[in-house]
Order: sequence, then structure tokens, then C-alpha cells
Amino acid sequence: MSHSLHNEIHRITNTEEHARDFLFQRGILKSSLSCPGCSSAMNLVPCSSKKSSDLLIWRCSPCSRFRNIRTDSVLSGQKLTFSLFLQLVFYLSIKSLANVAISQIIGVSKNTISDWKTLIHTRVADFLVSNPSPLGGPGVVVEMDEAKFGKRKYNKGAYREGQWVLGAVDRSNGNCFLLPCPNNSRGAPTLLPLIKRWILPGSVVYTDEWGAYNSLTTAGYTHHTVNHSIQFVDPATGVHTNTQEGLWAHVKKSVVGKADLELALVDFMFRRRFHATGGSQQISNCFNGYLSVLKA
Repeated sequence: MSHSLHNEIHRITNTEEHARDFLFQRGILKSSLSCPGCSSAMNLVPCSSKKSSDLLIWRCSPCSRFRNIRTDSVLSGQKLTFSLFLQLVFYLSIKSLANVAISQIIGVSKNTISDWKTLIHTRVADFLVSNPSPLGGPGVVVEMDEAKFGKRKYNKGAYREGQWVLGAVDRSNGNCFLLPCPNNSRGAPTLLPLIKRWILPGSVVYTDEWGAYNSLTTAGYTHHTVNHSIQFVDPATGVHTNTQEGLWAHVKKSVVGKADLELALVDFMFRRRFHATGGSQQISNCFNGYLSVLKA
């Protein structure tokens, strides 16, 4: 755990005032608000606990309307204190912590933690869709493969009745995508639209010899294959998808036991995008990343 960040979170959440000010600074709470009645700029003014437990409220001078400071934010209508909210986001940034552990640390119910985790991951999914970061580019190698996620009978043998996921990793920067295949199909009509959206034209794409990839060359990619039934690395060309195979191992560890596969995949992609999968800054990077998608 990043002790400096842990200490900073402890300082910020020591009082509700400190936590509230931090949320204003980071844009979680809106820094300005217009009156819904007369459209005038509203002012922040202190108030009694009877009017708002946050002890601060938006007030319109011309028409004397009031609005809660949580208005139009992710905290709108939520009872969680500002301090607990920040602690919750911080501990959710630690990928090794289960909900039950977070519940014991901050004293919030497991259901509340689960609800907030789902909300954050949904915001993350919206962010990734609105801010796509396609892989590759002219001459850049992208490895691609499909994997099936699901349960194994008696925990043995091949996965059955699972979800097919298309995955790819950019060798130049480690960014990846992990996309559940629509209708659980991995045929060319399903995979090609996903590939065209997420991999830039001119990329050098390495795959196995699955037939759905046969038209990648005509789609604008330099396509090389490796026959996995014979070898994992083509001795003549050096082509392999070992980076993506290694990524699958990390992904499956991350999503094991998760009720919602798609949201778990989204969080894995998000952590890779924000350099939050390893190293001393991973928790800090994820925490700041979560805050960035939770802005009002």
C-alpha cells in the first residue's frame, strides 16, 4: 500500500470540512450552480444541520432559492458522508481488498460497498466508451486472441457455458481491450467490427489461425499468424501471442468470483489505462482515475 497516499487520505478525511473542500477541488462537487428559477449564479452559504447535514448550501440571492451542495453530483441523494465516500473510493482502489475487508475497515455495510463499486465501474465503462484509446498504429504490433470465461464442471477440464471475450494488447505501451463478444459469437461478422473500432489501421496484428481473422489484411492491417496446434512461437517469423496469453492469466485472476464479468473486465482495462496494475503508484493512479470519472 502507498503509505504516503494512505496518510494523505487520513488527513483529508479527518474532518468533514476537509473532505468536502477536497471534493470541491477535485470537481466531485460542483464549484458553481445556476438557480433553476431565475438562472442567476448561486452562492455557497453556511447553514444549520436542520437544513443540510453538510452545513453548506447553495443560495440564490435574487429569489432566495436553496439547493443542496450534492446537487448534480455522484453524491446527489446519497447519505454517505464525504469522509466515508473518499475512504471507500481509496480502498476500492486497492484491487486485493475484498468488500468484506473494506466493510470491516471503514464500518460501511457490504451492500453499500457493492452498490458503490457497481456505480464506479459503470461510470468507468461510460468513460472508456466516451474516451476510446484504440491500440496500435502504423507498424505497431498488436497481439489478439479470444478466451472463454465461465465455470468448469467440478473445477476440472475446459470451461463450459462461458462467455467468449476478445482481447488484444498493444506491445508498445501495454494498453489492452477486453470485449465480451456480442451474442457470444466469435465469427468474423462479430469480431471484425470490434477490431476495426479498437485497433488502428496499419497496425501489425498477430493472431492464431482462427478463421474469423482471415480478412484482416483486406481490412487494412498487416496480419501474421502462428499455428498454436504446432508451436507457440513461429520459428521462421518469430510471431507469437504470448503477451496476450500472459494477459489472460492476469485477467482471469482479477475476475475470478466476480458476479458481473463485463464490469470486472472494464475495471481491468481501466487500471491498465491508468497504469494501476503494478508498481508503487498503482493505488494512487487508480484512486485519481476513479475520481476523474466521478466528476460532476
